[in-house]
Amino acid sequence: MRLSHLRALYESDGPFATAYVRTTRDAATASHQVELRARHLAEQLSAQGAPAEAGDAIETVVRDESEGAPAERVLVWAGGRVVFDADLPETGEDETATWGPLPDLLEYARAYANTVPHVVAVVDRVGGDLTAVDALGQVREIESVDGTTFHLRKVKVGGWSQLHYVHHAEERWKANADDVAVAVDRLIEEVQAEQLVVAGDVRAREKLHEKLSVRGKSLLTEIEHGGRAEGVDEEAFDHAVHERVEETAHRMVEERCAMFTERMGKKGAAAEGLSHVVAAASQAKLDTLLIGENFKADADAWIGTSSEQISLTRKGLETLGADLAVKVPAGSALLRSAVLTDGEVLVVPPDGIKLRDGIGALLRF
Repeated sequence: MRLSHLRALYESDGPFATAYVRTTRDAATASHQVELRARHLAEQLSAQGAPAEAGDAIETVVRDESEGAPAERVLVWAGGRVVFDADLPETGEDETATWGPLPDLLEYARAYANTVPHVVAVVDRVGGDLTAVDALGQVREIESVDGTTFHLRKVKVGGWSQLHYVHHAEERWKANADDVAVAVDRLIEEVQAEQLVVAGDVRAREKLHEKLSVRGKSLLTEIEHGGRAEGVDEEAFDHAVHERVEETAHRMVEERCAMFTERMGKKGAAAEGLSHVVAAASQAKLDTLLIGENFKADADAWIGTSSEQISLTRKGLETLGADLAVKVPAGSALLRSAVLTDGEVLVVPPDGIKLRDGIGALLRF
């Protein structure tokens, strides 16, 4: 996925304090344990040279957590305030806090890189219930579109009168489908959706398909569960949507991996291994950054002020014309380069292709 929402963060001035925290507190958790956790994170930051106010801000978040809060979160502090706060899926990993020139968002990227932003539309002949889910798996918008209901009544005379009513009903249904299609296309654009899941009345689905934009049609997939009437099995519907979106995510990763394997045979089309991927990043060639399970997060790189100023050595960075040289984790540096050059980021699953050094890239060429 494209982590374009991180662009402003990478374009802002550091240094940054990044904390991965668990924020679930149940009744059995004693307050002094929360105090210990908060203090431990603040001490980690202090030991790395962070100002006291950075530790204080993280402490405040941990102390103010409440029961029912997101299981895990990542927080980034810079310039006197928390500039980034995002939920994470529960991993059970230890809480950590780091201080450095770049935010430490590699684990955050691992958690969401393969998420598929999507729109769900449940339709009938009156309108539709729409849900837009963004690249972080968060529901961005819920919307209902209701047009005009036309009730077809029986008439004794039949013939022309019956056809007259049928014609008007069809016209109303088409108008309603127009309204739903406009709303769906707008939501697709808002969340940069990569899939549209449609359920509900079969005839209404057909009308919606006719009215959608070319992009909307290309993203459309249909499921049989779900509807707008009462008594619909919501659990079965949610499961069907989740399953279809997961299938899409899996297919997208497989396609990129297959493309990577094919392109490795073409000069300048793909890169594998830390040194080659960093070299590609220094030329703004990262189209899709592929992160393997075995990527070593402790490897270092040198960066300057622009996204293309990146090298594995300080001397190499100087040859790129950098006036400022800063040593950072290589994963953070590559993530920054991908985001600032509008590249995608994907995580290769354990059963996927094996990458040298755990890192690879599809290149712009």
